[in-house]
Amino acid sequence: MNVPADGKELTGTELKQLAQQSEMRREPLLVMFVTPLCGTCRVALRMLEIAEATDPTVHVYRCNINTAPELAQRWRIASVPALASIVRGEAAHVLYRMESVGRMFSWLQQHRQIEMEGNEHGT
Repeated sequence: MNVPADGKELTGTELKQLAQQSEMRREPLLVMFVTPLCGTCRVALRMLEIAEATDPTVHVYRCNINTAPELAQRWRIASVPALASIVRGEAAHVLYRMESVGRMFSWLQQHRQIEMEGNEHGT
């Protein structure tokens, strides 16, 4: 199965496959969980586009949480929008409050680096 390129929306099946691949390589997986009718999600996605444009090395996948109920339950995604860092098959960190582009950018930078170093603690 081919997984869409970074920045594309994944189905639950595609996300599960990507998470398994990430787990085997011990690489972090950054995912923004949204729903189609969520106005706050649309704002968060726009903020994410700006944060990604600031640093093209940041790769965040999108997932309609309605297509991934098993993963949402497994990773304890409580609400949307949710920006999650998946490490070794588990949600190591989840950001629910999308306060600003700057905060989102900092969160992405911090958790990408923390996960790369193998530290799973923090928010």
